[in-house]
Amino acid sequence: FLEQGILVRDLSLLKTRYLHSPRFKWDIASLLPTDLLYLKLGIHTPLVRVNRFLRTSRLNEALDRMETRTSYPNTFRVAKLMLYIFVLIHWNACVYFSLSNYIGFGADPWVYPNISDPEFASTRRQYFYCFWFSTLILTTVGDTPTPEREEEYLFLIADMLIAVLVFASVVGSMGDVISSLRDRDNVFFPNHELVKGYLRSRRISKELQKRVNDWYQHLHIN
Repeated sequence: FLEQGILVRDLSLLKTRYLHSPRFKWDIASLLPTDLLYLKLGIHTPLVRVNRFLRTSRLNEALDRMETRTSYPNTFRVAKLMLYIFVLIHWNACVYFSLSNYIGFGADPWVYPNISDPEFASTRRQYFYCFWFSTLILTTVGDTPTPEREEEYLFLIADMLIAVLVFASVVGSMGDVISSLRDRDNVFFPNHELVKGYLRSRRISKELQKRVNDWYQHLHIN
C-alpha cells in the first residue's frame, strides 16, 4: 500500500494493516469450512458454499491488476467482458433450474422437462438445456415458451431488465475499445486528409505528394 505517496514493503506493517482491515474479516468468513454441513444436509445443498462469494472482490482486483500489466489491454478487456457474460448466463441458468424444481419439472412447457424422462435425466443434459434457455433470454433472442405462472413472469421480467444492462455494457465496452484503438492510431498516423490539405496549401510538388501518399498507404497496409 501507499503511505504519503511511498510504497510500503515492510512485512510487519503490511500484516498489521491487513489484520485490522475489513478485508481480513471477509477473507476469514469466506474460508470457513461450511462444506462440513454436507455431512448433515447432504450433497444436494450447494448453498452451504455461498460464503465463497465473499471473495468476489479479490477476483475483480486480480483482473484489474492483470489488465494494467498485460501487453494487450484491449483484448483482455473484451475477454474479461465475455467471462462476466458467461458467468451471468451460468448463474441465471442455475436460478432457472431451481425455479423449475420449485414449480415442478414438466409442470408446464416453460419449466425444465420432467427429469423422469430418460432424455432429460442426465446432469449434462440438464446443465446444457438450462444454459441454452438462459442464453436465449439474456440475449433477447426469444423463441421460448410463454410463461404461465406468476413466478415465471417475474423471472422473465427480471431477466429482460438484466439483458438491457448487459447489452448496454457490451456496447459501451466495445465502444471504449474501438475509441482507444483509434486514439492510438491517431498518435502514430496523423489524419491523411489534413496532411494532403497541408501539402496542397503549401504548393508542394506532385512528386513529393505522391511519395507522402505512398507512405501512408504503406502504413495502413502494414
